[in-house]
Parts: sequence; C-alpha cells; structure tokens
Amino acid sequence: MIAIDGPAANAAPSLHVSLTCLLAWALVRDFPRLWPLTALGIGIVWLSTLYTRQHHWLDVASGVLLASTVALPWRRRLQAKAAENPPR
Repeated sequence: MIAIDGPAANAAPSLHVSLTCLLAWALVRDFPRLWPLTALGIGIVWLSTLYTRQHHWLDVASGVLLASTVALPWRRRLQAKAAENPPR
C-alpha cells in the first residue's frame, strides 16, 4: 500500500502531527486524568507518519512546534481572561 502512494512528497511541518498535538493539548486540559491514554494515541499517530514514510523526524518536530506555538499563548490568554472575569 505504501508503494502505491508513490514517493513521499510531504514536507515540514506534518499536519497530522500538528492536529493531533492540538487535540492532545485540548484533551489534557479538559481531561487531565486521561493524559496517559492521550499520549499513547498521539504517539501512535506520530509513529505511523514515520512508519509509512510520509514524513521525517524533522517534520514531526516542526509539527509539534507549530501546534505548541499556536496553542500555548492561546491558553495563557484564556487563563488571563478567566482571572479578570470570574464566574458568578
């Protein structure tokens, strides 16, 4: 099946990795007790992108960096806004 797909032409960052990383950030925030299951799930997706030779380690690393660059400042802004406007 991998050979049918042709030569790998995907480049950095891997959006498979970026999207699963964003999903992981959201799941860990909302369900912190499930972080081991979340880590296992995203690890399987990340390894599958490498195993099927669709991406290289650099693509995976840049995908994580992209998602974290987007998610972490957004999380800090939400926390600051929640501190300014506590629930009633």
